[in-house]
Amino acid sequence: MNNILRNCLVIFIAVCVYSPNSSAFDLPGGGGHHKKDPGGGGLPGGGGKKPPSSCPDKIVDCGYGAKGFKKVDLNKTPPFCRDQKGSDCKSTWSKDSDVPHHSRKLAAKLGGSCFGKVKGRVDGCSEPELIKKADKIYQHVFEGACKEHDYSYHLSTKKDADKTFLANMEASCKHYYPGTINKAGYAACIDAAGSFYSAVVGFGGDGYKSDQCYVQGCWKDKDKKTWTPGHCIGKTAP
Repeated sequence: MNNILRNCLVIFIAVCVYSPNSSAFDLPGGGGHHKKDPGGGGLPGGGGKKPPSSCPDKIVDCGYGAKGFKKVDLNKTPPFCRDQKGSDCKSTWSKDSDVPHHSRKLAAKLGGSCFGKVKGRVDGCSEPELIKKADKIYQHVFEGACKEHDYSYHLSTKKDADKTFLANMEASCKHYYPGTINKAGYAACIDAAGSFYSAVVGFGGDGYKSDQCYVQGCWKDKDKKTWTPGHCIGKTAP
C-alpha cells in the first residue's frame, strides 16, 4: 500500500511540474516563455518595434516657402520621441527699424520733426498690383523693407531710396530663408526682390514726387501759379 501511494505522489508531482498548462512552467527560469512575452522578444507582441535611442529633429513649414526645424527629445520612461515647443523658424521683419539699411540723406535739411510727420503716411507694400502675382506673398517678408522705403521717399533722393530698398529686401531674404534647407526659398525670394525693385524704379516716380511735395512743398501746376505748402519745409513758395 505504501509503495502504491508513493508512486501516485511521484506521478502527481511530475504532472504539476511539467504540464504546459501549469503555473510553474510559466514562471521565469522555468525553461519556457512567459505569458506576457509570448514572442520572447522582450517587448509586447514579441519581435516588435525597438524603442528609440535618439530622436531626429522634424522639418516644419515656417510659411511663405521657408522651412525650419522643430527639436524632438527622447522620453526615457517609457522611451518615445516627444516634440518640444516652438521651432527655429524666423519672424519676418515687419518694422522699418528691423531692416539694416536706412536712407535719410535729406533728414537734416528737413528738420528733426519731419520724421514724425511722415509716420502716418508709411503703409508698407501698398501697391502689389505693380508686382506679378507669384511674388505677392513676399509683401510679408518685405514689410519692413517697404516701410523703410516709404520713409526714404520722404527723406532721401529717389535713387538712393530705391537702392536701399533692394539692399533691405536682399537682407530680409537672407534672414528669413537661412541655411541649406532654404536654398530654393532664398533663391525665389531674391528673384522677388528684383521684381519689387524693378517696379519702384520703373513706376515709383509719381509716388516719390508726392512724398517730396508733402515734406518740401510743390507747385500744383506747370505754370507755377499755385503752391502747395510743405509739412516740414517749403511753407511758402520759393
